[in-house]
Amino acid sequence: MYSVEGDIEFHVRGEWFSLHQGESSAIDGAEGEALTIRGKSSSSSHFAVLSGETINENFVQYGPFAMSTQQEIDEVVARYNAGELGSLV
Repeated sequence: MYSVEGDIEFHVRGEWFSLHQGESSAIDGAEGEALTIRGKSSSSSHFAVLSGETINENFVQYGPFAMSTQQEIDEVVARYNAGELGSLV
């Protein structure tokens, strides 16, 4: 789960957890359990919930980039800084 805008709280396995804007959390092994999500911000909150199989691989994350090794992070950051990854208009 990723808090895109604003802060959110979620309830799973009888416990409440908080995510601030830009933070994420993995919920493992909660299959079939109810998940309650609510916004905590005074304005609006937006979030994304993603689901998939656990891949059990290490990763390195830097800003919006997630790669398998630090070397790959260094390479993609250099490409981004060189303007090679395009732009959104």
